[in-house]
Amino acid sequence: MYNTTFFAIKKINQKDKAEYFYGIGSFLFFTKCFGSAPYYQITLKETNLEEGQYFGWKDYSKQEYRMIWPSLVQAEVCFPYGSKAEEERGRGKLVGFILESAVEISKKE
Repeated sequence: MYNTTFFAIKKINQKDKAEYFYGIGSFLFFTKCFGSAPYYQITLKETNLEEGQYFGWKDYSKQEYRMIWPSLVQAEVCFPYGSKAEEERGRGKLVGFILESAVEISKKE
């Protein structure tokens, strides 16, 4: 079954002051590599690429979502030959996500 709950840190876009989540991963240790607290537990729901707020890889062999980023460009650069080449090999699919919930799980240290 595909995971839908992840850890993340909140960032603010300096241009438009919009908030977004970054360092999205299944393990808090991974998220800590991207920045300091506060950390959040977020729930994402799969959608199509056009409606996505976040973008990631649906890995068919591991049955998990991986490499989730706040922009499609960031997700695409994870693939040296592009996500389409991996899709054609039957390894998975690039999908969009919408944010369903976010709960702060730790305060600033």
